[in-house]
Amino acid sequence: FPVTIPPPLPYSSYFVMSYIIPILNRKGEIREYLSIREDITLIVELREGLQKALSQAESDKQKAEQANKAKSEFLASVSHELRTPLNAIIGYAQLLSLNITEPKSQKQITTILSSSKHLLALINDILDFAKLESGKVQFNFETLVVGDLVLEAVQLTQTQAEQKGITLEMSAMN
Repeated sequence: FPVTIPPPLPYSSYFVMSYIIPILNRKGEIREYLSIREDITLIVELREGLQKALSQAESDKQKAEQANKAKSEFLASVSHELRTPLNAIIGYAQLLSLNITEPKSQKQITTILSSSKHLLALINDILDFAKLESGKVQFNFETLVVGDLVLEAVQLTQTQAEQKGITLEMSAMN
């Protein structure tokens, strides 16, 4: 029995996969044809949507890579611009420490040196973070004396604490 497929709505496109099979008589001659159609509109639309999504994802990936590269270049440039004057500050503080012997001034110079070196370490950490994102980081493991780190932290915050009337004390634990 013949199956009729309703026609599509006017002015709409659709996709079909057609199978046309010849029907032969006993002599092998074609008598008629059997045509089977399958509506594959949804499959074609999904495939096109997937292609568009993949294309958009590739475009977004390229934009993200360009933005990441620009960020890394910016961080490298900024760190260079920050290091130059910071190295000058460290150098002048070292010269002052050689020429000034008064204890209070020596303590202030030590604070300048310590703070400058701490800032330089932060700049280096920012660069290391950028390298980490790009997969170019190198780890350097070293042994540190915790007491020295605590002393440095106290020295870095001593001036601000004194301005607020706070006394900082550090004691060694055995």
